[in-house]
Amino acid sequence: MKGWKDPERVWCWYKTWLIHPKAVLPSSRASIGWGKEKRAAMVSRKQLADFGYKAFSGSMMLLTVYAGYLCSVRVQRMLQHRRQRESTPGAES
Repeated sequence: MKGWKDPERVWCWYKTWLIHPKAVLPSSRASIGWGKEKRAAMVSRKQLADFGYKAFSGSMMLLTVYAGYLCSVRVQRMLQHRRQRESTPGAES
């Protein structure tokens, strides 16, 4: 019997893992038939940092655009109220 079903190979790997859990390298897993399935690629620290930076920058840009919108709405309302006050007669004191 070859591969991961071979009890002797599995026991050898398990003993190694019990003694030194970090000593079992991917090459030893591959030798007993593990790790051959496709896995999602691990994200590196740089990729994670780049994604975080882009997400933060994007949210700040959206926040800036929204703040500009709120400011313009406030100015528009203020000008509208000023025009209404100026157009009403007798409002002058």
